[in-house]
Amino acid sequence: MDEKRLTDLGVGPLRAEFDRIAAIDNPQALAQALARFQLMTMEAALVGIEVGTDPEDRSRYTIYAGDGDLHMAGTITSIRSLSGSARATSRS
Repeated sequence: MDEKRLTDLGVGPLRAEFDRIAAIDNPQALAQALARFQLMTMEAALVGIEVGTDPEDRSRYTIYAGDGDLHMAGTITSIRSLSGSARATSRS
């Protein structure tokens, strides 16, 4: 890692992203900024939701929710009560 170059550049290369963050002034702008972050990093921003096969029954789907790398207890939680509706939605 070229630490001198990083020091010389400072936050300059990130200025546009910081300006986007500073411009957030309403819930819609926040949602757009979080969506942009998620698309750029392929990581959940705050909360991530995904559909995958149920590890106990591979013939059905389960919805998984994660905390977006905040490392809180129960990072991935299976929401069993929604499994049926997730399966029905995925087939339509």
